[in-house]
Amino acid sequence: MRLTKKGGGMARKNEKISSTRRQFLIRVPVLTAGLVALMKTPGRAWVPTGNYRRRIDSQMCINCQTCVDVCPTNAIVEGNDTCVVNATLCIGCQVCDAECPVEAIEEGTEIIAPTVYTDECVACGACTNECPTNAISVGEYAVITINACSGCRKCVDSCPVQTLG
Repeated sequence: MRLTKKGGGMARKNEKISSTRRQFLIRVPVLTAGLVALMKTPGRAWVPTGNYRRRIDSQMCINCQTCVDVCPTNAIVEGNDTCVVNATLCIGCQVCDAECPVEAIEEGTEIIAPTVYTDECVACGACTNECPTNAISVGEYAVITINACSGCRKCVDSCPVQTLG
């Protein structure tokens, strides 16, 4: 590919940008702006769903303890002849799924993250101090990272102005 000087700048000769790529690049700012507007809508919070705690099928588990070693929250422990998931500690990260040699780990109960009512949040940080998985960050208001939330709801109990629900 040769670069030629054209109009005071460099232009690529004989190169065309595909219409699909061009359309994508045009739409990205619009989609991003839409998501930001949705997140900043007063009285609402953008909380994605679909994160599930894991469950181990005791009939398939061979008790190799590979899942115990890779679990980032120590939610999986050795039980009698099988490994067991502590649902309170499980954040649904699915690290254990990929490591299980017999595919004994599957979806369990859905983790429901609390909703942050953004127009009422005073960004005091009380929720971050109580969160056992560090799933909450506070800027203008509290934001919950769904992949890290365990669904324990300790943040809800700790909020002094009750903006988490």
